[in-house]
Amino acid sequence: MNIPQGIDRRVAKNGEVSYRVRIRIKGHQSFSKTFQNLTHAKQWKRITESSVEKGEYVHHAVGREKTLSNAVEKYFVEVLPHKPKDAKNVKRHLLRWKEELGFSTLSKIKSGDLSKVRDKLLMETTSVFLQTAKKTFD
Repeated sequence: MNIPQGIDRRVAKNGEVSYRVRIRIKGHQSFSKTFQNLTHAKQWKRITESSVEKGEYVHHAVGREKTLSNAVEKYFVEVLPHKPKDAKNVKRHLLRWKEELGFSTLSKIKSGDLSKVRDKLLMETTSVFLQTAKKTFD
């Protein structure tokens, strides 16, 4: 049986065989997952390694637990204090995104969701800008 590097064949006490995939790529978080058959293990390994190298992989266990609101709050505590020049502006923008999508788990947020919110925020900004210009020039 040809088992690729990074996949371990495991036999339980009851004789059941499973395959644990371990992915370790320098500069990235390690991932592991267990499968009942070797074919699925190989597929997951191939797809996940490719996604990690392209920067597209989201660890779904984390994404299912964390919301955008959690991420924004963590950013406020860990990153924003080190950006004193633009902190007020960044915080204002992140609060708006949190208001719109804060309830969503990270794994559920898709590019279409981001586009809709972006467009909504642009319309609001444009509307405020036009109102201000109208007051200024009238």
